[in-house]
Amino acid sequence: MNEVPRPLMLGYVKVTVYTGSKERAELARSLTEFADRERFALGELFVQSNMMRDGSALVALAEAATARSVTAICVPDITHLGDTEMLQRETRRWLENKTGLPVLAAVLG
Repeated sequence: MNEVPRPLMLGYVKVTVYTGSKERAELARSLTEFADRERFALGELFVQSNMMRDGSALVALAEAATARSVTAICVPDITHLGDTEMLQRETRRWLENKTGLPVLAAVLG
């Protein structure tokens, strides 16, 4: 029997210079598991370093999401969208308004 293709989800994580390769791999794994559990196919993972203050990965994510047949965007948890609750809410709102897609958190926080 043919399997129905899963809807596409893109991922976003924010890392620091102190985020090791094991932790980065764990972040990617958590998003892959979340996408699988929620019946999505995880496409690209956009990584924003705190060394890049321009938000270039977030902008690239928004552009990619609107250029492709993407159904949702996921983050490991909401703290990846900003350092404060207000920034997290505003970033989520901006991303959802810019793309028309829901931003889902793999772990509610």
